[in-house]
Amino acid sequence: MLKSRVILTFMLLLLPTLACGLADQLLEPEATVAPPPTVDGLAPTSTIASDAPATDDGAAPTPTLAVGSTPGAPTLEELGEPPDSLAQLRDWVGRAHAAAASLDDVCAALAAAQWRQAQETCDAADLDGDAQEEWLFTIDFSRLQEEPLSPLQEGHPGDFWIVGDGGLLFQAREGQEPDFFAGAPQPMQLVDMTGDDLPEVVSVFTTCGAHTCYGYYQVIGAHDGAIRNLVQLSPQEQEVEESLPDTIGLAYVDREEIRDANGDDLPDLVIHGGIVGSAGAGIQRARTEVWAWSGEAITLEEQQWEETEYRFHWLYNANYAFEQEDYDLAAAQYEEVIINPNLQDVEGITGTAQETRDYTRQFAGFRLTLLPLLRGDITESTRWRNWLQEEYPQAPMTAAADRLFTEWDSNGNNLIAACNAVTQLLEAADNPTGPLTDMGYNNPSLTAESVCPIE
Repeated sequence: MLKSRVILTFMLLLLPTLACGLADQLLEPEATVAPPPTVDGLAPTSTIASDAPATDDGAAPTPTLAVGSTPGAPTLEELGEPPDSLAQLRDWVGRAHAAAASLDDVCAALAAAQWRQAQETCDAADLDGDAQEEWLFTIDFSRLQEEPLSPLQEGHPGDFWIVGDGGLLFQAREGQEPDFFAGAPQPMQLVDMTGDDLPEVVSVFTTCGAHTCYGYYQVIGAHDGAIRNLVQLSPQEQEVEESLPDTIGLAYVDREEIRDANGDDLPDLVIHGGIVGSAGAGIQRARTEVWAWSGEAITLEEQQWEETEYRFHWLYNANYAFEQEDYDLAAAQYEEVIINPNLQDVEGITGTAQETRDYTRQFAGFRLTLLPLLRGDITESTRWRNWLQEEYPQAPMTAAADRLFTEWDSNGNNLIAACNAVTQLLEAADNPTGPLTDMGYNNPSLTAESVCPIE
């Protein structure tokens, strides 16, 4: 009995000690690890996941990469400051993206190294639908320029880059040397212009010459397995912008907007301008252009010029309607060119106002001879051929109308063959379109090949 009491007493004395020890263990805080120091003022970016499970044998767990990073990719700290070389910079930004670095930190580093303007766009968006964001920013080329900026410079020179998996995916000036007279491309808006539920980037930059500034636009998005410029110029448009492949250009843009201009429930790029500030450009009028998704590319869908009272401008309007195969409108406008006494006639670069009037009316008269033959109306065609014979009996255009009529009538109504014969006849004549060949370099040049363009 005595032994039992001793054991009981000993356990009662021991219980408080055990309880205190257990409480101390429960309340003791976990050990903390200090974060790595910052490098050059940038917040550290870790590529190690913090929730890796312990191994069964008690060994330290194998580090796993955070979501979005590439195995073996360096951290931003390991990459160091952005390099001085443009070629090396392309590699640097690609490796930073692969390391899942903070975009804010990357853009801060680029700004600190004077590769970008701190106030300009530094953004991210999933352009290709792979659930990973691409980086979008404007690169500043000012540090590469040895001479002071030109007084014609708009903004600063540079490029627009898109960086994603695989590195640099897009650059606006790819394959071109830095242009120190052109402003750097700037993102204008992120918007779905193609109806694929993915955003496109509309970018714009400005370049100025001695008299005129031009706005240049690209629409960049994912298509056919790549992020690329979706703009497609016609061969004639590309001739004008030969140094800038598939880039929309318009002089002195005074209005730009993105809206559904054609009723297809997709946003379009709508720009207004077009006046070139040079005497050699001729008498011009501003225009509105609508660039829309065709199903394959962003193309010029519509041009609409401002109202004009100049006869040769009305001829251009009629020619545009003809090119769009709106033949009823074209015929009505050609007739206005001929009969409207209120239209003004001006001196051309190579001809008097009277000569401009005569050649403009002759061109319209030929097209009025041609248009009825598209539907086999020989009576209406004959009427306008006869008008040319009465008004301008010695003109090459009158001889062309005669050749058109006889060739069409004799070869089984083959209008293509008839037009080929007309073109050959006019090419042998001395300046058959008179001053219309040069009404200023910002107006269309009408030549022998322009008269009968049925192919």
